[in-house]
Amino acid sequence: MLEIGPMERIALIANEFAHGSIDERPWAGASDPAVIFDACRLGVFNLLYLYVRMVKTGVDEAPIVRTLGYLILATLRHFLATLRHYNSDLLEELFKIALTNDGGEPMPEKAVDFLLMPIVHSVQDDLQLECSSNCERFSRDDSFKHWARRDSLESYWSRFTERGVVRPKPQEGYHHLERTTEPCIVGFDVSGDASCPLYQIEPTIERLGAFLEMAAHVVRRRAPVRRH
Repeated sequence: MLEIGPMERIALIANEFAHGSIDERPWAGASDPAVIFDACRLGVFNLLYLYVRMVKTGVDEAPIVRTLGYLILATLRHFLATLRHYNSDLLEELFKIALTNDGGEPMPEKAVDFLLMPIVHSVQDDLQLECSSNCERFSRDDSFKHWARRDSLESYWSRFTERGVVRPKPQEGYHHLERTTEPCIVGFDVSGDASCPLYQIEPTIERLGAFLEMAAHVVRRRAPVRRH
């Protein structure tokens, strides 16, 4: 039987984002939560190394950024599916350890922003587009061009399943208009003139825990139930 370790899993996922389809071959879909977390932990702990290699070789950083974002969401999804709850300290502490220097001191703020924020924004972008796709607060008349440049909206959650899907033809167009009089489809408090927190919040290292809690809430309400 072929053994796939955490490094091999990261490479396979990155290859799908660069050249293939993670929806058709969801490498984090059928694995044990601990296996997914190991891959996520290895990727996060090697953030600096990965970025240095990308800068030196001049390769596109997008597949790596999206790989780590995918592993974060996969970790949330698998732990929620098995434990029915998520402790935000789990990933937050992981990032804090990864973003310290050899002396145990936090990296400079600019270095943290450079290494972490592209990954967090990748997670935020995915959740914004997927969660608002059929929410009554949002209008999408010519709305899918942005998503079509990346993945198919209709098959998004299949990347966290065991079998994946055959990719449908991409849609086109994207814009974001919000009706503040409609309820939130996943239950966020949007009373009054409050906006969807997925679009409102600006993630920072200080607010990372709150952002991950919000992401976990969307995954809990949106991702299909994992069946064994």
